[in-house]
Amino acid sequence: MNIVMTTFPAHASRNVGDAMITQSAIELIKNQYSEFDPVIVFREKPLDGFTKRQKHNVIAPGFSVANNTYPDLFPLFEDLGRMQNFFPIGCSYQSSLPGMSAFNDGSCNPKTLSFLKSMVELFGPFPCRDKLIVDRLLKLGVSAFYMGDLVLFDHTKHRIEPTLPKRVRSVVITLQHHIRYIEQVIILMKRIYRRFPEARRYVSLHAIPNNMYKILSVRAKEIGFEILELGGPAENLKAYSDIDLHIGYRLHGHIYFLRQRKPSILFVEDNRAYGMSRTPGTEYGCIDTCLEGTLTPDDNATDRAMDFLENEIDHSFQGYHGIFEFIDQTYAKVVSPYFTQIVERLRT
Repeated sequence: MNIVMTTFPAHASRNVGDAMITQSAIELIKNQYSEFDPVIVFREKPLDGFTKRQKHNVIAPGFSVANNTYPDLFPLFEDLGRMQNFFPIGCSYQSSLPGMSAFNDGSCNPKTLSFLKSMVELFGPFPCRDKLIVDRLLKLGVSAFYMGDLVLFDHTKHRIEPTLPKRVRSVVITLQHHIRYIEQVIILMKRIYRRFPEARRYVSLHAIPNNMYKILSVRAKEIGFEILELGGPAENLKAYSDIDLHIGYRLHGHIYFLRQRKPSILFVEDNRAYGMSRTPGTEYGCIDTCLEGTLTPDDNATDRAMDFLENEIDHSFQGYHGIFEFIDQTYAKVVSPYFTQIVERLRT
């Protein structure tokens, strides 16, 4: 049996980015194995209820390599020997602090380190979504390599020509996770409104609206934005299909635009975005929103983002060709061959 453990919390925030990670993994497998039809289980659910008459293939897109990942974040099986194959793909690492200190922290409890090393011994190195996670695991003696966030990769988009607007006719701002950036994002809305008075302007929510999002939605409408509520299945991100430019805080809003070969500017508010911004090849268009090593918002972040945007407009967004080429090279050299290996093992 093939089991996909999803990080998508359908019962809670319904974060569309998590749904897109899962869908991307399934599409990359189906590209080479069209009959692939997995059972999808939320990561918090133990797998012990599945039949003991056979071993199982477990695919875990966005698997965490943070402390206590097993069994706290991903219970898997109590008896890990029940897994025929285990594929933790595009591995993540959680920390609330967007800075190098989060990755340089060498602490890893013995139980977690033992689990990670045993998985490497049985199933091979961990493919990680940014270079800083790779470096952290290697320092711990755990084999790992860079693959990138799975949402970056769509076999139907490989080597296609970028969609770089000659004139920005539509723009979307994705809202942040944290309340500390409320003033910063309102300033950003006002700047974007003034810069693109003739464009269609959107503010996008990637999860079920909480009180902060409800307040910001009202404010965004007052400033002159339409609201997109996209929390839920991955298909909701198709709302971005006709939008020229993304600028905002949501990592998977940023990555989805890059996947579509469209320009995006990411405000780095957590260590997930920080890892992308410090990975050679994906750092382009990333703007630090707080002072290094702190959670204090940087008052100059919006100015730096707008200066970057003006320069890109002046040069017809040509600076993005480098990141699109990096995505294509990573897909050809790393992602596609790795998924070929997955398919070969699933078929045996």
